[in-house]
Amino acid sequence: MFRHIPITTMKYFSSITAAAIAAAASLIAAGCSKPIAGPSEPLIHTPKAGSTFLFHTYAKDTLGKEDPATDTVSARIVTSTNATVAGKTGVIQYKEAADTLSMHFEDNGDVSNLIPAITFPGNQAPPTPQTPSFSFPARWAVLPYGSKTPQTVPPIDTTVSFPVQGVPLAIPVKGSGTSTYVGTEDLTVGSEKIGTQKAFVTYNVGFTIPFVGDGKITISDTLWFSPKLGMFVKDDGLTTAQYPQGLGRSGIQGGSFSILTSYVIP
Repeated sequence: MFRHIPITTMKYFSSITAAAIAAAASLIAAGCSKPIAGPSEPLIHTPKAGSTFLFHTYAKDTLGKEDPATDTVSARIVTSTNATVAGKTGVIQYKEAADTLSMHFEDNGDVSNLIPAITFPGNQAPPTPQTPSFSFPARWAVLPYGSKTPQTVPPIDTTVSFPVQGVPLAIPVKGSGTSTYVGTEDLTVGSEKIGTQKAFVTYNVGFTIPFVGDGKITISDTLWFSPKLGMFVKDDGLTTAQYPQGLGRSGIQGGSFSILTSYVIP
């Protein structure tokens, strides 16, 4: 999903895209307050450092259903509210598991998420002769909660180098997507009703395997954002794939879901 952990971040894009491309390639060898536009709109409140948000999360199986074995509780802890990251100042950062994630509130009420830089295989276990290699730079992606105008998600246009019998095989990979405003919805957290804004993101990653055919991976995610809390509070994503015939199981590949269950603001 944009995240197999609660993707309410664009880390979803990076981690799933990387995993999906690696999987596809391997077949060859056998994700202070600021006003939102409009005087009657709510405010985005910057969460205080130390704020803690608890989520019920789970992964989805190949039917798009909850995988009970993955049901868990995850914590999101705000660590900074004025960081400078990837050309932006006033960035809010929070920890989730071992990850540090970043978002920025734009003057028009949109919310930008940082798609982290990724290099594969990077610092993972020693690569084998069959390990593909590729890298993507860090990029900001905008969710149009304030402008309500569709936004283009930063594209991918690169080549994955995949060794086959010692010879590097170049696999062109291109990705593009959009984020759109959906509307508003109230969510109940404990005994509290919290107003949210919804955005939908879809991202298509296409690849061409020489002498075999074309494939496509589609990542879709709906993200609920609370201006009152200054945090994403719900996330529902799914990943599907279309592989060349004989090179994998097309259809739903999995997904993720997360929803806020409680929070503490110091």
